[in-house]
Amino acid sequence: MRQHDENGLRLARFLTEQAQVVRVNYPGLESHPQYERAQRLFAGAGGVLSFELHGGVEAAERLLSKLVLPASAPSLGGVETLITRPVTTSHSGLSREERAAMGIADGLVRVSCGIEAAEDLCADFAQALGWGVGSLGVNYGSSNTNRSNYTRRFDDVVGEDENHPLASLMEVIGVLIEKYEDEHVPELMSRVLQRDGAAALRAV
Repeated sequence: MRQHDENGLRLARFLTEQAQVVRVNYPGLESHPQYERAQRLFAGAGGVLSFELHGGVEAAERLLSKLVLPASAPSLGGVETLITRPVTTSHSGLSREERAAMGIADGLVRVSCGIEAAEDLCADFAQALGWGVGSLGVNYGSSNTNRSNYTRRFDDVVGEDENHPLASLMEVIGVLIEKYEDEHVPELMSRVLQRDGAAALRAV
């Protein structure tokens, strides 16, 4: 349960920082209306959260099609992360008016976090959103990308751990950022994350 709690909080915080996200519903966030109550009653906020994207249904479907780690299923818990649009699964039997009264928009996405590494989960959502390694705090979609900040933040996460799951990508990512203009980096970052790093570097 500790891992479910950690993953839920980490992913919720990550999503709140993304420009494509309209809102995140998770009681472990201070912005949630029931945050204080959750802090009093629970040791953690759990692994279930929901969010909406700018672009509604189309954006939600595009996100789900690009994610790799989460399985598409309506269950609320398990060792693997699950994702669904409630309007097409758990709440499909309700009318749009009934769902609206419950705060369930057509483009709402629900995630039931598993016990994978939080870094891997956030990185997968980052590539699906088209922001590169968003879990490392880098907004590759911005013209104000600070490359020294990228290096420092990456070092903070990976450190000198050669066995870190992201360490093997460090050299590849650095080369991409140095070699290509900022406007091309998001697409290239997605390719790196979806394929073997060395193979992706040779391909570009």
